[in-house]
Amino acid sequence: MMKQHIIGLYRSLIRAGQHMPTENRRQFIVHRTRAEFRENMHETDTEKIQFLYALGETHLETVKIQAAHLTAVGSRYAWSRETMKKRSEQP
Repeated sequence: MMKQHIIGLYRSLIRAGQHMPTENRRQFIVHRTRAEFRENMHETDTEKIQFLYALGETHLETVKIQAAHLTAVGSRYAWSRETMKKRSEQP
């Protein structure tokens, strides 16, 4: 596993976390990513590194899916809330 691939995965996870709809979730993704990478920074076992890389790719896909889903749900909720407000203002 090349170091550039691992660094690329790290950056991708950080970037994907920035697409989360709330600041709390964005901070959680960044914090968790940094902690996991720091914890395994000195790993030398090739099999474990490959496993961790595959796990990281899975986490990346999960973060992307969650960000898209939560953003969509949030926008529907905002639309619904605004629609209800307008309806309640009508005579």
